[in-house]
Amino acid sequence: MNRFMVSMVATVALAMVVAPVQAEWTVGADVNFFADYNTMLSGNFGGNVVPIGSFNAVNHQGTLGHVYGPVDPWDAYHGFFGAQWAGPVEVYSLSMNQLVDSGRSCPDTVYLYTNTDPTKYVEIRLPNQQGAWDQPIDLRPFNGGQPIYAENSYLLLAVQTMHPGGNDANFGVMSYGFDAKAVGPADVNVNLDAVEVKLTGALWNSPERTNDNKIATWGSDTMMFWTRDASGVVTNELIVTYDGPRTIGSIGLAFEGDADSGRRDCPLWVEIVPDGDLSRKQRIELEPGMLAYGRYELPDGPLVGVTELTLLMPRGDDLSAWIVRNDRNFGITEFQAFAAVPEPATMTLLTIGGLALRRRK
Repeated sequence: MNRFMVSMVATVALAMVVAPVQAEWTVGADVNFFADYNTMLSGNFGGNVVPIGSFNAVNHQGTLGHVYGPVDPWDAYHGFFGAQWAGPVEVYSLSMNQLVDSGRSCPDTVYLYTNTDPTKYVEIRLPNQQGAWDQPIDLRPFNGGQPIYAENSYLLLAVQTMHPGGNDANFGVMSYGFDAKAVGPADVNVNLDAVEVKLTGALWNSPERTNDNKIATWGSDTMMFWTRDASGVVTNELIVTYDGPRTIGSIGLAFEGDADSGRRDCPLWVEIVPDGDLSRKQRIELEPGMLAYGRYELPDGPLVGVTELTLLMPRGDDLSAWIVRNDRNFGITEFQAFAAVPEPATMTLLTIGGLALRRRK
């Protein structure tokens, strides 16, 4: 029994040792995220967060971008924007500054999502005001007096309805921000340390990075584009290679749905394959109403000792696996792989295993 336990401890400990360490993330520290056009260009968000959303026409009249709203569950890219932190946070307030343009609509009701479940959200009514609006809205009254907990490091804001007036649903976002506090350990995104990224299938625009805020394709805000092969002959894969074994507990995934038309095809599930071993693959079911961004735990538990991770798309002729629109070119803006965070029981196991090793010596 002791030998078995020590073996398990050694496996877990090895996986933890090889996991890279991210930038400093202090639990209990304030995280004041603010995004505008200049900040976005600099990429300087304090090392904690990056802006995410369905922005288009960036810097038009000085905007962070325009967002087409409201959100349609089967066209989930319109009206989405928000932030991603380096770890879980408690969020206390939201502020947003909109472009002054009487011809444009103004968001009325918005939903704040904290995970990939489209049924879980906090509903917030916004004032009918454009222009220099940077007064924070306290989020606690909308959540029983408690801050909103972004449990998977994402906080997505989705516009559901507009105030009356205005004939243009593309509302301009000059800036937005959140006040939050770090309440959990930093995420370790192992894809930041990838030594190689390659793709197979029908594609154009190859990625130079594998994590948002590190994406750099030619003239595009996407990592890359694939084409859904309606014949089913071509299989699309994104393969990330590491310089040593990694333990992966969850992935971050985002698809670019074309903020201008929202008519690109999008999969309903993807598969994660470790080291090309299809017998160990795990299927990630994507929520139809939250396809724009998501953090997904691996359903069958962490994958240990992975040196090559494949994101495998469903066959293009399997229409039960796709939301089919009228544009088969779909873009991925984010593919992240997060190291598994040890649970309290695992930490206890490590402690017991350490004692067992000492006793054996």
